[in-house]
Amino acid sequence: MSTAISGRWILILLIGLSPMATGAGEKGGIEWQPWSDQIFERAKRENRFVLLDLEAVWCHWCHVMDDKTYRDADVAKLIASHYIPVKVDQDANPDLSNRYEDYGWPATVVFAPDGSEIVKRRGYLPPLVMASLLDAIIKDPSPGPSVLPAVAVRAAADGHKFYPLADAERRRLGMPRIDKHVYSRENGWAIRGLTALYDVTGDPKVLARANDAAAWIVANRGLGGGGFGHGENDRAGPFLGDTLAMGEAFLALHSSTGERGWLKKAEEAAQFIVANFRHDVAFETTRTPRADTGVFQKPVRNIDENLNVARFANLLSHYTGNSAYRDIAEHALKYLGSPVIAGSNRFLAGLLLVDRDFVEDPAHITVVGAKDDEQARALHAMALHYPALYRRVE
Repeated sequence: MSTAISGRWILILLIGLSPMATGAGEKGGIEWQPWSDQIFERAKRENRFVLLDLEAVWCHWCHVMDDKTYRDADVAKLIASHYIPVKVDQDANPDLSNRYEDYGWPATVVFAPDGSEIVKRRGYLPPLVMASLLDAIIKDPSPGPSVLPAVAVRAAADGHKFYPLADAERRRLGMPRIDKHVYSRENGWAIRGLTALYDVTGDPKVLARANDAAAWIVANRGLGGGGFGHGENDRAGPFLGDTLAMGEAFLALHSSTGERGWLKKAEEAAQFIVANFRHDVAFETTRTPRADTGVFQKPVRNIDENLNVARFANLLSHYTGNSAYRDIAEHALKYLGSPVIAGSNRFLAGLLLVDRDFVEDPAHITVVGAKDDEQARALHAMALHYPALYRRVE
């Protein structure tokens, strides 16, 4: 693409080909509330259940639930009489999305007034199923009430058929929804992808996009001390995933450019992670003080985040020679090897990568020469082509 970037890289999510809504509209007259620590105080005071709808801007079946399920008169009546409805964008709230990520989007969770979970359901719930669920909870609020089973749904659309269409035909069918929020975590992921593309192609425009994106996040999401906020107006946080993703991005930029300033920022991110997210047994998703209600008294410890902390800190220890970063990696690994994780019967491919990283040194290529020397630059470009993901290029 020949156009210059305008100061930031916006990650565009095109997951699920659902037509763009013509307007937000009213969702059955339901008065949705934002998530807050006070929601359970109100639930106790009014003797109501809390209905949490975790959705995403790009999620087709989330919008189908809005248009069909929550517009249903019976569903709306049941909610109005016995529930406090709470709607949350999961992309904007990593503490909640990490806690309920196993339930996909939309995720429907119903809580008792004391914050204990009554039922958790994944995916689209048609009006009849939702009405049955809500009514069953009212009659018997014990966990796991017997309700109508969820129904199977077909994919929203076939991307293999949609994307080959001409522009006019795509627009006739309706364009996919795009999440236009700018998050530190997602930009960190995008920067790593761009640096990987640059390493292979040597395209300076790609590297410029990565540099511009990193600079924009530093300027607009930086918290000081090496940490990063999530979005523009965070409800909670900071969250581990944002600083971790940016730390990984800085390390990738250092490898691709040879600029030591990026390595310094990676170290600052690691130090922020230790200061704010390290717990006795793991690294936790958020620094936000734990609630004193129900399941929210239990912290969220995300397996993938701890896997990535281990890999990031271990590689950083090789780049810097600082054993303190190896200690960070070992702390995350202790959690990953604990009985609660090792005995969970999950196939954790990332754990195999962590094990490889710990027992082997990365492929190490150092180019000696001035940055403006043509031969040194050519050698560095060749080093970036080295066919290994676990490597240290300087």
